[in-house]
Amino acid sequence: MRRVATLVACLLASACAKTNPYKCSASDQCVLAGKTGTCEPEGFCAFPDPGCPSGSRFESGAGDGLGGQCTAPPDAPVPPCGALGQACCGAEQGSACVAGTYCNAGMCDECVADLNFGKDLGCFLKKDHTLWCSGNQNGGELGNGAGSNVDVLTPGHVVDNAGPLTDVTAFGTGYLFGCAVRSGGAVACWGRNYNGMLGNNSTTDSNKAVPVLKAMGSGTAPLTGAKDVKAGSRAACALDTTGIVYCWGFNGDGELGDSTTADRHIAAPVMAGSAALSGAESLIAGDSSFCVKKGGDFWCWGDNSSGELGTGSNTDQPVPIKVATTAVLTIGNFHTCWVNTDTTVSCVGGNWHAQLGQGSGNDFTGQNTMVPAPVVTDTGTPFMGAAEVVGGGAMTCARTTDGRLYCWGDNKYGQIGGGSPTPTPTLVLDATTDKPLEHVDHLVAKYAHICAHTTDAGWKCWGRGRDGELGDGKGRSRGLAAPLGVTCP
Repeated sequence: MRRVATLVACLLASACAKTNPYKCSASDQCVLAGKTGTCEPEGFCAFPDPGCPSGSRFESGAGDGLGGQCTAPPDAPVPPCGALGQACCGAEQGSACVAGTYCNAGMCDECVADLNFGKDLGCFLKKDHTLWCSGNQNGGELGNGAGSNVDVLTPGHVVDNAGPLTDVTAFGTGYLFGCAVRSGGAVACWGRNYNGMLGNNSTTDSNKAVPVLKAMGSGTAPLTGAKDVKAGSRAACALDTTGIVYCWGFNGDGELGDSTTADRHIAAPVMAGSAALSGAESLIAGDSSFCVKKGGDFWCWGDNSSGELGTGSNTDQPVPIKVATTAVLTIGNFHTCWVNTDTTVSCVGGNWHAQLGQGSGNDFTGQNTMVPAPVVTDTGTPFMGAAEVVGGGAMTCARTTDGRLYCWGDNKYGQIGGGSPTPTPTLVLDATTDKPLEHVDHLVAKYAHICAHTTDAGWKCWGRGRDGELGDGKGRSRGLAAPLGVTCP
C-alpha cells in the first residue's frame, strides 16, 4: 500500500514530475484519483482514456519516453479460419472447413470448378479436369456407362470407352444429354440421341461419351479446336478458338442457325448469310435457342415462339439476329433477360410464371411480352444494381453489385430460394443462417436448378433435386441456398 500511496501523491503533485519514473509490477498498484489503471507490459501504469485507439494512456511520469502516450492496441485477433481461402481450422475449433469445401494442404479449397444441369441431371467439373454427373440415367444421360432407369444420388465419373474422362476443359448439359470439350479441343457427348444431339452421325443413345463429328471431304472427322460447348433441349453448339460456332441436333425451331429447319446429326457452322458466323467471343444456350457475344452485342437464333428474341413477333429465327447491346445476357427456356448500362434489367418473352419480373404472371396467368420491359420491385420502380442475370425454366435471378441475390418467377421446386412464387425480385436466403445470401460472385441456372458461387463458401445450390441432380446424395429439392454436397477432392 505504501507504493500505491506514493504513486497517487506524485501523480497529484507537479513536484514529483521530475522524480524517477514509478515502475509497477501489478495493476493493483496503479490508482489515480480513485480510478484503477493497468500495469502495462512495459512496467508503467496506464489509465482509461477514450481519446486513444487502445482506450488507455500511460501516466505522465512513465519512463522510457512513454509518459502521456497512448498505449499500444491489443494484439490483433487470431486470423479467422475455415472459410474458402483461409487456413483450415484445428480440431479444437470444430470443422476444418465450411461445408462445400475441404482442407487442401492446410488451406480451405473447393474442388468443383463449374457445374450445369439438365432436366433431371446435374454435372460437376472438378479442378482436376474430371467430370461427374448425378440424377436420372434412363437414357445414359449421366455418361457413367450404365443405363438403368434409377436415380444416382452421388455423382459418378463421365466415361468413354477408355475409362473416366480426365481432360475436360468445358462442358454443357441439355435436357437429357451432355457434351464436353476435351484437352486439345475435341468434343464428346453422351445421353439421349433421338435427334442426333450427340453429333456422332447416328440417333442411337449412348451411356458413354462419343466423339462429335463434322463433315470432311466426302466423309466425316472429329470436331476439333473447340474451347466451349453448350447444350439446349435437343441441340448443342460448340465455339472454336477462331470464333466460329458449330451446331448439331434438332433444328425444328432453327436452333442450328444454318437458315434451315432440318435436323443434322453432325456438326456444321452457324451461318451469317453465305459465310460462317465469325468473331464470336462467348456462347450461351437456352432450351431451344442459342446466343453468342460479339463485341458489345448479343446475336441469337432459334426458337422465338414466346417472343424471347425480342423481335416484336413470335417467328422463329433460323439465322443469328442482334437481340441486345449489353455486357450480360441470359436466355432461359422461353425468355431472355439482360443487364442494362444503368444496372436495371430488361426481360422479354414467356411470362406464365412471372419470370419476366414485371409484377404479374404467377401460376400460368402471365402473358407473353414481345417487347423488352424492365424488371420492377414490389413498389413498381425499376429494379437497380444488377451485375449479372441468369434464367432457367420459368424463373430468373440477378446478382447485385453488393454480392446479394434476387430471384423471381416459378417456385415449384424452391428455385426462388426465399419463399413463395413472386412476380418481382425477392432476396435468396442462406440455409445456413436463414439470412440473405451474401458474397455471391457468379451464377448458374438451368431448368429448375440454380447455384451461386460465393467468395467465402464456394458453391451453394437450390431448386429441383429429387432425382439427385444437386449431387448431395439426398434426392430432395431445396428451398434455400445450401452448400454444394459434392464430395471433395
